Amino acid sequence: MPGAPATLVNTRPIGSGDAWTPMLEASGWRVLRLPLIEISPALEPHPIEAAWADLARWRALMFVSAAAVEHFFAFRAPGRFWSPDRIDARGPMRAWATGPGTAAALLAVGVPSGQIDQPATDSPQFDSEALWASVGSQVQAGDRVCIVRGGDAWGHPAGRDWLAQRLASHGVQVDALVAYRRRRPDWSDATVSQARAAAQAVWLFGSSQAVWHLAELCVGQDWTRATAIATHPRIGEAAQQAGFGRVICAKPGLEPLCGALSTLRPVH
Repeated sequence: MPGAPATLVNTRPIGSGDAWTPMLEASGWRVLRLPLIEISPALEPHPIEAAWADLARWRALMFVSAAAVEHFFAFRAPGRFWSPDRIDARGPMRAWATGPGTAAALLAVGVPSGQIDQPATDSPQFDSEALWASVGSQVQAGDRVCIVRGGDAWGHPAGRDWLAQRLASHGVQVDALVAYRRRRPDWSDATVSQARAAAQAVWLFGSSQAVWHLAELCVGQDWTRATAIATHPRIGEAAQQAGFGRVICAKPGLEPLCGALSTLRPVH
């Protein structure tokens, strides 16, 4: 695409995708870090501590993101490991991940690979529907599953309820555990100016919430000459609604991102 912008704006939370910057810059992209989701610990840690005290009550714990893994395991007591105990004849407790990034986070904190379930690698998207295709056969009526998720600024559960509803329809008791909070960052005038100056850049979005935050922070900005790379079609729809002139959907991860960027030619 002639005249494609050389700037890639990474809007993901601090620590998410930061290690990609050297490789992206080596490919000719100037990476601008403008996180649009601020992550902080849960307001009330007691429910997480109580969960660790009796993990085996659940058939599975589902982690919505790598951040959910990080903040849940931050409350693991010294010397405590992920429970390897067999809770019934069907085998040990499972850890469900929404995609490879979450699965990698689980491996990093010591969850055995044999106890981790995630969507198939050839799934069109990494989301609750794809995860259900992999784990639906594991559960039966009377089971109990905990969804470890994020909350809003006040600690109320936030996010989609599709998987919880599907589990409940199969007679599974679903518990929600807020492990962290997601809120809009407080941008300075200088940061807002940086964002407005990137109105012809390529923007990487990992959540619809990030798109909404950008619209709130840069009211009235014209994004018709900007490109959005969205890690899910729903995020792409949010970017279209925000006025981005071009939207490309790519799975989460560095390789899919590079594949999407290869369709654009940065200006050197």
